Amino acid sequence: GINGLGQIGVILNALEEENLVNILAEPNLTAVSGEMAGFLAGGEFPVPVGRDQIGNLVIEFREFGVSLNFRPIVMSDQRISLQMKTEVSSLDTDNAIVLADVTVPGLDVRRAETTVEIPSGGSLMIAGLLQSDAIKGMSGLPGIRKTPVLGDLVSSDSFRRNETELVVIVTPYLVEPYAETERADPVPAQENNPLARVFAANVRRIFDLDDEALFATDERYGYLLD
Repeated sequence: GINGLGQIGVILNALEEENLVNILAEPNLTAVSGEMAGFLAGGEFPVPVGRDQIGNLVIEFREFGVSLNFRPIVMSDQRISLQMKTEVSSLDTDNAIVLADVTVPGLDVRRAETTVEIPSGGSLMIAGLLQSDAIKGMSGLPGIRKTPVLGDLVSSDSFRRNETELVVIVTPYLVEPYAETERADPVPAQENNPLARVFAANVRRIFDLDDEALFATDERYGYLLD
């Protein structure tokens, strides 16, 4: 029943001040209607995929962490159809394999996909992307505490006591272009100062520079856009 990022932002900030909520990331993404946009807070790990013509090992990097991908479609009456996919993945060393003398960890993945229609400024929340056994496994992974979002999560005492839930909140806004009448008018720059002209002319004369083209007019020149 919370409508709009303004109200939900006030609530989250109040809860964070009481140490009841920890805001891990606040990315802002812009997408054209019908096009994909995405966000990843995590890392990459190497995976051997074969060898080239001279026998060198070919490596590709796979992503892991907290990802969010969405495709907005603008409807009528300030409503947005939002196709969204969010995923939480962590390295799983128990299911690692060895390829070409390289140890490749497995991935523990939790994902959710949905399509909803919400008003511009409405919020969608998704939870349940972490489970207790995944929490225990992630806490012991090398380098997990340096991973964005997940690192802050597993470092908290509440997380280790299984009292923490990861919640993804998405609030889409319909952004409209400015009309010509809404744009700021150009502000004329200061008038050309005669003393400044004399000083600049002396500098150019000392360094043997041509100043005729620069000071060919007494009119104002240059504009500042506010």
